[in-house]
Amino acid sequence: MQIHLFPRPSADTGIGFHWCAGRSQLPIQQVRAFWLPELRALGAAWVKLNDHRESLPLVEALLAAGIQPIVRIYRPAPNPSPLGAEELAAVDGLVRAGVRYLEVSHRPDLPSQWRNGVLPPDAQTLVARHLAQDLAEVLSRGGLPALPAVDPASGWDLISELIRQGKREILQGPIWQAVHTPGHNRPPDYPADLLTSEGAPLSQSYYLALAEEAWEGNAWQERPLSDVNRLRRRSFSAEQTGAANGQPRAESGGIFNLAPLHSRHIELLGRAIPILSTSGGYVVGAADDPRYPAITPSLHMAYTLEACRMLMGTSVRYAPAPDYFFCSAFWLLANQALDSSRPARENDAWYSPEHPDGCLPIVPVLKAEAKRLRHTPQFASPETPAPSPESRESLNLFTPFVVAGNGIIGGKVHGGASVDMRLINLESGLLLQTVARANGDYRFVDLPLGTYSVWVENPPGRKQSDIALAEGQTVAVDLAVHGWGYEIEEASDGPGGMLQCSVALTADMAAAPSLRLRWVGGERVLAMIRSGKDRIARCSAGPLEAGVYDLELLGLPDAQPGDLRATVPVNRASETHVHFVHSRPVDRKGGARASVIEGRVANGETAQVTLQNAEGRRRSVTTDPRGRFRFPGLPPGSYGISVTGSEQTLSRTRLGVDGESALALDFALATPSLAPLPVRAGLQGIAPGQAGRTAIVTSTAGLSTARRIGEDATFRFEGLAPGGYHLVAGDLQMAGLEVWADEMLQVIFPSPAPYWQVHERSRAALRRPGLVRVQVLGQSGVAVSLRGESVGELVRPTGSAVDYGPFAVEFGPLDPGSYTVTVAGVDGRAAFTLDSTDAVVVTFQRGSALGGPPRLEYQPL
Repeated sequence: MQIHLFPRPSADTGIGFHWCAGRSQLPIQQVRAFWLPELRALGAAWVKLNDHRESLPLVEALLAAGIQPIVRIYRPAPNPSPLGAEELAAVDGLVRAGVRYLEVSHRPDLPSQWRNGVLPPDAQTLVARHLAQDLAEVLSRGGLPALPAVDPASGWDLISELIRQGKREILQGPIWQAVHTPGHNRPPDYPADLLTSEGAPLSQSYYLALAEEAWEGNAWQERPLSDVNRLRRRSFSAEQTGAANGQPRAESGGIFNLAPLHSRHIELLGRAIPILSTSGGYVVGAADDPRYPAITPSLHMAYTLEACRMLMGTSVRYAPAPDYFFCSAFWLLANQALDSSRPARENDAWYSPEHPDGCLPIVPVLKAEAKRLRHTPQFASPETPAPSPESRESLNLFTPFVVAGNGIIGGKVHGGASVDMRLINLESGLLLQTVARANGDYRFVDLPLGTYSVWVENPPGRKQSDIALAEGQTVAVDLAVHGWGYEIEEASDGPGGMLQCSVALTADMAAAPSLRLRWVGGERVLAMIRSGKDRIARCSAGPLEAGVYDLELLGLPDAQPGDLRATVPVNRASETHVHFVHSRPVDRKGGARASVIEGRVANGETAQVTLQNAEGRRRSVTTDPRGRFRFPGLPPGSYGISVTGSEQTLSRTRLGVDGESALALDFALATPSLAPLPVRAGLQGIAPGQAGRTAIVTSTAGLSTARRIGEDATFRFEGLAPGGYHLVAGDLQMAGLEVWADEMLQVIFPSPAPYWQVHERSRAALRRPGLVRVQVLGQSGVAVSLRGESVGELVRPTGSAVDYGPFAVEFGPLDPGSYTVTVAGVDGRAAFTLDSTDAVVVTFQRGSALGGPPRLEYQPL
């Protein structure tokens, strides 16, 4: 599956959050009332859930809000075993609910993810074997499974291990890569920052600004500026020396330092796959790298804001995040405030009752930041020729989000605190989204001239259509939510911590309502009083402690309780005003499902046209003899169209309709007469020892075909297009093969030569130092000999260390010194030095190597 076909949120900013450390036990009503508006205001498009259990209500609420969940199938210490029936049933339920991105394995390179708390020597082999099963199971259920995140310094390479085990066909499916991207205390552009690239010193003004910041830590760990700059100079000089000697240091870590991993995907898979950070970002107090200051609250705000701008492509200092990097789920949205089932450092959380204002400084700053959707990658450009019909490649004719324009449509949504807004261009179908501010104000900027429709999406509200916008014009359009809503204003000149509430009385309200005020640990009911002749009732409370409060109006006629609640943050630095207002819904004739998307496909008689909405639901039609298609009865929303015909697929994405508008599109398929005449070519071969495995040929264009290797170790591919290919046959592979027209290429691999691999691993032992454990995989009862000056020769059979299985033997405790280990019938030995606090594990494992290069023979078809 090509990377541009992976689903993304309809309003994708690339900004995501790690929800909480465990399973949120917060009532879903509170999630809808407070947390979803907060996420929209922050521009969140992705949310990582760390535990799938009991998550369906939350998942459904996120999807309804247009947020893409990433769900980890949680198992405590799951290794070594694949997903069980219970977990697979949970996958079924999540996929039915609309979840696509699923994590089936979490940091398998950590001992804590293994049942006995110890990484076995063949841990990567075991994980890859079970991971192949899990990937296949999730793919078969319609999910998109992840390759798990591992520490780059661990040396793990699961893709190579899967290929070695003959599982390349699984890797051809729609998989993605999970990563953890902690920023530590390095800037967002690390390792391209001025220190790493030029050895730049820090200025005194920068040093003093952070040194004088008031917080519980110290940015410089009591080090003077001269010491910090000296360390930076020495570090840069050492790196330059290493580079001159051909030993450059590989910079690890960094939020956007993903190019090496992306290059590895291209090298091993022949294509890019999505990379999603499921945990990352900055935490206050981080001080891992002494060359940089510790992360202060203000530095957390500055670095994180710049990272969000890079994700959205709005940074004026740094390059946009690459298209293959889908999102960064910042650790940690909240933990105690989300009633998490597992603890975490409250200092890490963006929202926490332990912060002075209930949240970190980044929260109000990011809310105020203008949001911009990310570009869809453009796979076809004027410089790139269109693919030929026989290539079966997908051509994406997307309409860029950013178009030249300087018009503005804005206004106020009455009762519209943090509501979700939509705007479409009625001629082009360009769909934009924004979130209103807490006071209901909204703006769409940089618009080209045209005719627009704007409406309140969630909660539902009014719509204004046929808005004519001239070049450089600003048009004011005021809207309202349907029914009850509220607006929040902050008065910095008012008494801090005070909450002022008011409600606009409707004609059928004979008396003023009451207001229930709830907070963590208590509640009270306030009487609202009408003063004077105006139809406004008011009350006040405070001064209140900083935190989040739930307000509910009581005693309103014919009221839905869910419509009368507001979740309001209060801080001690300003006075908070909340105003409730009611707007009657406008009865629109024709309903909200009257939009039409129609068009014509040149050279597309009887082409297949598929319409897909933001939830992934599809409708397909066949064009008529004149190439026309039509999809009537569409509700408001975002859509994608794909056209398949003449061995070619065209598509356009992020098209919008408002429930009443009609959108006309034109596509053009390649002229059938231009298609070249079919040619014949083939490839066959013999792969000794690989019977029953899978053979895969991949063209230089990235197209793959798989065949099962027969019991006689032979395989055959017919009907290939002439050109270059890469062949993988089980554990064997051959690159740079050329297949010619009207010829069959025969690849004959020589029989592999068996040999023994020997791995030694020393580790500090807290108990019983001096132990030597030897594993001879697949060999039970063979004699293992250990020689050393202090013990002479000790001989024991494998299987005598009962606790470690039939292939293991144990010696010791032994004195410090040099030792050698040999195995009867095995050509190879291990030599090592044992320290006084160490234990050693020696593993003998069968391997095989090619007996020589494969023989190539060409035969006419």
